[in-house]
Amino acid sequence: TLKTLCLPKNDIGKAGVKHLATELQYNTTLQELDIASNRIGDAGAQHLANALKLNTTLRTLNLASNKICNSGVSYLAIAIKQNTVSLVIDVSVSIASSPTFNLDT
Repeated sequence: TLKTLCLPKNDIGKAGVKHLATELQYNTTLQELDIASNRIGDAGAQHLANALKLNTTLRTLNLASNKICNSGVSYLAIAIKQNTVSLVIDVSVSIASSPTFNLDT
């Protein structure tokens, strides 16, 4: 049973993360996903956010260095609020347009 998937620097992009997010929606075993440095952008963050609304097993998601801006972080924040499990998401070294972000979305 796969519990950890590490795919940093694999040039997944927006299209690849869309497929990954589709599978993540109903996955019941994966606990850690590392897709840092894959240039998924805000569109990719939105796909993942939609998956996170349904996924109940993922605990750690590394999205560092993925060119995610405020809108992408907003999608993820909304998903976290709707998710029923504790989830740690790393969006460090992204290019968010402001240094702070309000999670009350």
